Amino acid sequence: MLRGKLGKKAMAICLAASSVLLIACGGSTAQESGTPDSSAKGTEVASEEAGTNFEGKTIEIATYLSGDTLSAYKQVIADFESETGVKVTLDEYGDDYESTMKTRMASNDLPDINSLQRILDRFKRRGMGF
Repeated sequence: MLRGKLGKKAMAICLAASSVLLIACGGSTAQESGTPDSSAKGTEVASEEAGTNFEGKTIEIATYLSGDTLSAYKQVIADFESETGVKVTLDEYGDDYESTMKTRMASNDLPDINSLQRILDRFKRRGMGF
C-alpha cells in the first residue's frame, strides 16, 4: 500500500510520465496540422513544460486498488487532470481485475495504463519469475 506524501508523489510521477508518453505518441498537434491552437495560451504548468497542450485528451487506467489506496489514487488522478487537462477514465475492477484483464487481453482491448502486478506475482510463486 502506498502511504503518505511520498506514495502519492510516486504515483503522480508514474501517472504523469505514462500519460505524457502515451499522449506524445498519438495524434497530431495543432502545429503539425497547421491550425492555430488558441487554447495553448495560458495552459497549465505541466503542459507548458512539456510544450504540448493536452486539453481534450483522454487516457484509460485499469486498477485493482481498493479502500484508502484507491482513494489516494483518485486524488492523484484529480490533481493530474486539473494540472494537465487530460481526462482520466478509471476502471475499478477490484477482485475481478485479473479475470477482466485476461478477457480484455484476449480481445485486444487493453486500457492505456494497467498494473499486471497480481499476475506477475502468481508467476513468481510458480517459479516462473521475471
